[in-house]
Amino acid sequence: MPPTAKYDLGLGNDANTVLLLQSDKTSNSTSFTDNSFGASTGHVVTANGDIKHSVSHKFGKSAMYFDGTGDCLTLPDSDDWDFGSEDFTIDFWVNYISGTEHQALVTQKLASNYSPVQLYVMSGVDFGFHTSTTGSSWGPSTTFGTVNAGQWDHIAMVRSGNTVYLFQNGTLQETVDVTGLTFVDSDGVLSF
Repeated sequence: MPPTAKYDLGLGNDANTVLLLQSDKTSNSTSFTDNSFGASTGHVVTANGDIKHSVSHKFGKSAMYFDGTGDCLTLPDSDDWDFGSEDFTIDFWVNYISGTEHQALVTQKLASNYSPVQLYVMSGVDFGFHTSTTGSSWGPSTTFGTVNAGQWDHIAMVRSGNTVYLFQNGTLQETVDVTGLTFVDSDGVLSF
């Protein structure tokens, strides 16, 4: 089982890190860069809508600000996020202000709208997790944790062996059995 201790900000960017989007820019900058050491190639990040860096942040110089109207970052498909049945981790900080709809935080949708992995906010209340093993329907799914509107939450999804562990602020919230499941290989863009 992965560690359940609080996330250590001193760790993270090493040969196993294949995507790292830091928001260490000046306020209102619209430049977004992959700072990972382990990526197979430098990933090109495209800003859509009016996403920008904001002075309201958890650490560093800034945070990425999405106003909720058509904003997202996209990256072309890469073998780096074809997870299959391998162990992997997705983690990020989010300060969710408000909303009442299903809102994807991390997804790589296929043309069918199913994603190998999707982390989202459900109705502005709960964090959620979906996976697809077929590309034509959802596989294991669950909600976990409660959104702390207007506060920073650290979300981590860890697949280790046959289990997906879902953490909020370093505390294990939910586990999902994925014994024998291979997450579908998507050729869709990765988006945040």
